[in-house]
Amino acid sequence: MRGQEAANLLRDSCFQEEWDALADACPWATACQSYNYISTWFEIYSNCFEPLFVLHETGEGRLAGLLALAISSDGKSLVHAGACQAEYQVWLARPSSSDTFILGALSILREQFPGKYIRLQYVPDRTPMSWISHARTRGVSTKRTVVKRPLLETVTESQINASLRKKSNRSRINRLKKIAELKFTRISKRQDLEPFIGSIADFCDLRQGAINRTFPFRDDPHKKEFWLGLLEKTGLIHASALMLGDAPIAVHIGPISRSSVSLGIICHSPFFSEHSPGKLLILYLAKQLAQENFSYFDLTAGGDEYKSRFASRFDEASILEISFDGFDYYLGVMRHGLLGSAKHMLGPVATSRAKALRRRFSLSANLFHLASSKKKIIYHSRDTPPLPPISVPTVSLRVNCLSDLLLPKVRYSRREMECEFLAEALRLLEAGARMYTYANRGILLHCSWVASDRSAPPGMMRGRGQAWHFWETYNVTEALAPNVRVLSLSQRLHDAKQFASSQDVFVHLERRDDGAARFLEQYGFIHVDRANG
Repeated sequence: MRGQEAANLLRDSCFQEEWDALADACPWATACQSYNYISTWFEIYSNCFEPLFVLHETGEGRLAGLLALAISSDGKSLVHAGACQAEYQVWLARPSSSDTFILGALSILREQFPGKYIRLQYVPDRTPMSWISHARTRGVSTKRTVVKRPLLETVTESQINASLRKKSNRSRINRLKKIAELKFTRISKRQDLEPFIGSIADFCDLRQGAINRTFPFRDDPHKKEFWLGLLEKTGLIHASALMLGDAPIAVHIGPISRSSVSLGIICHSPFFSEHSPGKLLILYLAKQLAQENFSYFDLTAGGDEYKSRFASRFDEASILEISFDGFDYYLGVMRHGLLGSAKHMLGPVATSRAKALRRRFSLSANLFHLASSKKKIIYHSRDTPPLPPISVPTVSLRVNCLSDLLLPKVRYSRREMECEFLAEALRLLEAGARMYTYANRGILLHCSWVASDRSAPPGMMRGRGQAWHFWETYNVTEALAPNVRVLSLSQRLHDAKQFASSQDVFVHLERRDDGAARFLEQYGFIHVDRANG
């Protein structure tokens, strides 16, 4: 069934009951195959996909097998229902009839969609696979790749408390408590998660953009509503946050599959990275899962090194690449499988590559600072001099606003360029630098910084002791309102009085910024020649 016929079936209460009963009887079923998960996804993504169900019914009309797929709106792709939002992708059946069902389902799909390709990512460990050896006789090409899946088994509350009492963790917790009240909270209602979903999206997109060159929320405008919608379904989603005062500094949202919770969205604020809020969140979450009688926290397959550090044991999952056309099959493997399979098979090697990419981003940004130093004028003062009060600003400059940082940027036409910019920004924010941005009509036009010696990039001029540095990393000069750059500099210098004692102040200007140069000279800053210091 497909299209409107399948959509009507989704609204049938009897079909829903049959679906739930089959999922309960299927040992390898996960939350991603539940009626609530898939029906919510089709509702939210109705303009992107149409439903396609392959069903098997017994002689008594009972549902005995279900493969829930979706057809992309352009008709070119077949995907498991949920697409990239479904961590586990598999069919539902009873163990005794699983092989018969999936072979029959693939035969029907081959007849209806000749030449198409399906990729089932992370088929659970307990799924029967003996049918694969018979698939070619049905004209179906299948490639299976086995990957490791890390699991964190829940332990007693006393064991988790012992880990939290370790010197390093206790120090992190105490430092955070000096800033504001620190608490771990379980989120069970949509209205409790909704105020934070914007921050969650910013945390995710900044880190993923900087490291993996992807933007999960920015590239998918439905993602926020999907996770909020799932939270409205009882017993489907486990959400929690590590709160510092009234703001989340680390968040996890993941599906519940029987006696386990799977890693879904996990993110943390870059402003508190030195305190390892993500690690603390996982420890508090493990304690919570033990109290709620879950057996384990499923860290899911993937090459992230931190998963292996937390794992207490491993099992396996499979990637199945299925094609109804030999040529298309090999193209599909090349398109979808090679990089992903290599990442999961190589494990730590893939993680090292991700680290290398990030180091390269930081290195390229540092080299940029070094290479461009000759194009800059440096102004110096022994202290931030007295400045007149800032008049009512004509534009709005925002401080440490991640959503501004993630806006489109006209100067970076290629994603690689933007991601290098974000990688350097992430490093600066994590090091404690302070960011100022100006945006207009949804476009980032200005980004500038204030940082100590510890936070500033290499290549900045150093003073005799501790120094503070002021510089810009992004300007769309032709689109800026008048005096934005002078206003930005003035605001940064005023703000510096609040957190910088009497120390050297260096302002690094581009040579063409005559307005800022005149402003600095007016208030006693002296031009410094880099060559002789």
